Amino acid sequence: MCINLMIVRHDLSVACRLCWQCNDNWKNDWAGRCIAESKTSTQSWVITLTYGGGDHNSAAVLNYRDVQLMLKNIRKGLKPGSKIKYL
Repeated sequence: MCINLMIVRHDLSVACRLCWQCNDNWKNDWAGRCIAESKTSTQSWVITLTYGGGDHNSAAVLNYRDVQLMLKNIRKGLKPGSKIKYL
């Protein structure tokens, strides 16, 4: 339950998505999705993209192109007809 509910209309309120409770709910939602996916899949991997050399501007921000290239390389190593799902 959010501690900073935002009132959209007189009869509708929504979560703020900024307080610690909203943050915990978000984390728990994703943890539940990961657990559900691991129960239905034959194999699960956890992969971390790590940028070295924190002094560079490119090391401070995740570049979408890097994720695309990583997924492309993973797909190359799969058997033909196999699919990859990611969260």
